[in-house]
Order: sequence, then structure tokens, then C-alpha cells
Amino acid sequence: MTDVLLALKRIISTYSDLPSERVGEASTLAELDVDSIFAVELILEIEQLFGVRLSLDEIVADETLGMLADRIINHS
Repeated sequence: MTDVLLALKRIISTYSDLPSERVGEASTLAELDVDSIFAVELILEIEQLFGVRLSLDEIVADETLGMLADRIINHS
């Protein structure tokens, strides 16, 4: 598991109050109840942690948390 994926799991667990073990690489953002407000918070956290600016469309386009992590890594 990459550092990016671990950070995403931590962020989502913090904002959603889900236990981190319920947040997996194959989890979809919809399954994790990531709504548009939550997605904006996620965008800000990603930019702060990784220096990568993603659009809302890019965040919601990814099917799984693993795919989002790959997008961040490839943007870096």
C-alpha cells in the first residue's frame, strides 16, 4: 500500500468517522459517502499534502480509492 493511499484512507476516516479498516483500496467514493462538500475537503487536503491540484470532476471520476491514489501519484 502506497503512502498516498494510506494518507487518503486517513483523510476519509477522519472526515467520515468511518473506521480506517472499512476504507480500502477497492472502496468507491460513493460507498464511502463522499458527497460534493466532502470532495472539496478532500481536494484541499490532497493539495496541501501532495501539492497536487485536482478538480472536482477528477475526484469523482475515479472509481476507487486506489485509482484516486494512482491519479495523485501520476500528477506529481
